[in-house]
Amino acid sequence: MDESQAYHELHPGAVYMHDGALYEVLKLDLVSRTATAKPFEGNYYTVPAGTEDIRILQTFQEKTVERTKIHFGDINVDEVISMFKKLQFHNHQNLGYVSLTQPLQKDYDTESTLIFRRMWCAYTEVCCYRMGQENLY
Repeated sequence: MDESQAYHELHPGAVYMHDGALYEVLKLDLVSRTATAKPFEGNYYTVPAGTEDIRILQTFQEKTVERTKIHFGDINVDEVISMFKKLQFHNHQNLGYVSLTQPLQKDYDTESTLIFRRMWCAYTEVCCYRMGQENLY
């Protein structure tokens, strides 16, 4: 598992699924890059929640396609996971939020990222939509 995925899925109290088995995360050690977990028999899963701040660092190329302005460049993402939501398996009912005793913060720069007027899209399969914004810069 990469570091970014660990920040989202391995916070203390999270329910992590591996090969169809559920585990409750007890501890995440960022220094040794290890997590401790125990088997979990509950009827819910967890989803991380927090804040994300995206800044454009540099634009290398711009192009307009119809009404969309496409920028090619580098961005910085500052993400803080401060809580997680518990959701039931069978109906996805929200069972509440749990605050982390110590929020997890990840600040990273990306290279060669496509930036759309209403959508950020990297060369990976991950897309993050920015709806309702006229300008991103």
